[in-house]
Amino acid sequence: MREKVEKLTLKNRRPDVYKLLTQLGCRQKYVDEFYLEDLIIDQGIYPRESTDWERVKLYSEQLEEGDIFPPILVVERESDFKKIILDGNHRFYANKELGSEKIYAEIWEVPEGLYPVVAQAVNTEEKEIDTPLTQTEKKKAILRDWEILTQYDKRTRKEIIAKVLKTSVAYVEKVLSEAGLIKSEKEELKKKANELKEQGYTVSQIAEILNKDKSTISRWLNVAKVTEEKNATDTSEPDWSDWNEYQPEEAQEQDTEERQEKPKKKTKKDKPSEYLTPTQLLERRKNDIWDIVIEIQFHFGTDTAVEILEEIYFAFKEETYKDMEIYKDRKALFEYNRR
Repeated sequence: MREKVEKLTLKNRRPDVYKLLTQLGCRQKYVDEFYLEDLIIDQGIYPRESTDWERVKLYSEQLEEGDIFPPILVVERESDFKKIILDGNHRFYANKELGSEKIYAEIWEVPEGLYPVVAQAVNTEEKEIDTPLTQTEKKKAILRDWEILTQYDKRTRKEIIAKVLKTSVAYVEKVLSEAGLIKSEKEELKKKANELKEQGYTVSQIAEILNKDKSTISRWLNVAKVTEEKNATDTSEPDWSDWNEYQPEEAQEQDTEERQEKPKKKTKKDKPSEYLTPTQLLERRKNDIWDIVIEIQFHFGTDTAVEILEEIYFAFKEETYKDMEIYKDRKALFEYNRR
């Protein structure tokens, strides 16, 4: 029994989470049986808002049938040496309902301030025994971790939170921005970028000074310039209600007639796409991306457009795109269409 349980420890079962916890300064000590009465549940440190008693019942039935569950994760609190459960509440209650006296647990050494972070990391979407956190639970966890992980710089904090909660950095930034925790930082950087531009610095120099990529700096400066010009000439909002509407039939017919009367002459510039140079093809595809982003912006707003761009950007920068189903599907479709 003990040998089977040890094979189900975090290191063997979820090596990605094990690696993350060790990077945060945590350490697995040993695996052993403990009396249930000696273990403490502290609901305040868990990401889930309540106990799922239907799951407790299910686990009880599975235990009665002889199923073996992974050991729960326990930390021995330094301040009073009490054993706190960081992961495994449902397994704990299931054993308690069956009248068990002991349960297997792996003891971890965890800095006391990181208890909630570790609880989130080991409670996030393990298919066999977990359900995903709700959006509300995930948002609360992001805000909580932001206040806990203050020993890291802001960029590292966002990256750690994303790994802990199995989400994207872009989503973490969105939640923090909506809560007003990083908006001022971003606005200050934008302001600084414009000040440096007025002082004669180039985009490359500004990007290096502010530790941002050149595309971000260019976008900030262009948005500021367009906004300034727009405010100087027009304060009204354009009407985009017909963004996806077709032209009236009369206009379509007139347009067709005009094109029939004045057929367009083919020139050397009108080469089919397969004869475009790599540079021309790249420019065309960049324009296609701009068209899509602008359409998203006017339908769903600038924040959504930025969120989508950042999600794709970070997926490629951190090389996580290779495991994304959407990437695999689109790549397969692209390769199929090229045959």
